[in-house]
Amino acid sequence: MRIPAPWPLVSCALLLALLVACSGEERLEPGVVTPAARTADLSGVRAEVWLPTGRLRMVITKGRSSVDGVLTDSGESLRAAEGEELHGVAWQLDRGLGQPRPSLLRNHRAESDKKPVTVSVVRDGERTTLKETDDSGWKVAAWVPVAAGETFMIEVAFDGLTQTVDPRTGKVAPSVASAYSRVPVETRDATCHDLNDDLMSDNYMHCFVDFESGLPHVPGIGWAAPGNEFVVVEVRTDAAMLRDERALTDEPGATTLDKESPVAVLEDQPDTEGDRGARSRLLVFEVPDAAEHELAVEVTFTAERGSPPLSFTGKGTATLIEKASL
Repeated sequence: MRIPAPWPLVSCALLLALLVACSGEERLEPGVVTPAARTADLSGVRAEVWLPTGRLRMVITKGRSSVDGVLTDSGESLRAAEGEELHGVAWQLDRGLGQPRPSLLRNHRAESDKKPVTVSVVRDGERTTLKETDDSGWKVAAWVPVAAGETFMIEVAFDGLTQTVDPRTGKVAPSVASAYSRVPVETRDATCHDLNDDLMSDNYMHCFVDFESGLPHVPGIGWAAPGNEFVVVEVRTDAAMLRDERALTDEPGATTLDKESPVAVLEDQPDTEGDRGARSRLLVFEVPDAAEHELAVEVTFTAERGSPPLSFTGKGTATLIEKASL
């Protein structure tokens, strides 16, 4: 009995392999993330994630079994592995949006700008960081394989806070968008009232206040706890003496906001050229979220030399009122 030669079967298999190779289609291994084309104009569910450095705009496409070569970085078509589908994910960071301008923190913004924004996809409990591509449009884009019907999430992490994007709805949780929508476009000032009971006193304190409230994040400190906000206050103080011309030094005492001490002193600059104990301080307070806050300032001034000895304490208060942003 003669056994038929296997050449026809081998030839068919070889021909099929050649056809697949010539088609320019790449069959993905399960779970492999592939860069999307730099010029890919993806459409789908849109989301916005607010960050201290700006707003991150994101697009997540619906699942598909294959992707045309014009939408891939390699120029080759992609076909998902069996049981998976491909979702396109693209995002771009619009720097500056959401930041107050001008800002009391202008000298400290560079620290935030240096921190990375990490975007990851979480599939079946496993987290994969999506790689950036050098692009003038969408800064990052990738095709992410997900098991058909599986629920997956996109995570955006910055300086210790992770915000999660639902690819089906575009909803973000926990979102800080409402906090940044309140951030003013400019700093505000408040009147610091002298609490000296002796209206005939020759010695008293000048006090000037600028502030920003409603901040969810401060560079170098991090994020406020849920239900709290950061209030950044610039306090400038000096002494006024009507009948004495001696030079003074100053010693800041307790400065509180809603009776809370500052969590950080970002700047403390005494006036080394003047003789009235002038000083400027930039303080950060973390307090429960509110529309109004009470600031209390205390500074002790002392004559450097001469007699009789001279020392007095200036006290002031200011009500910091949050106004709607423009």
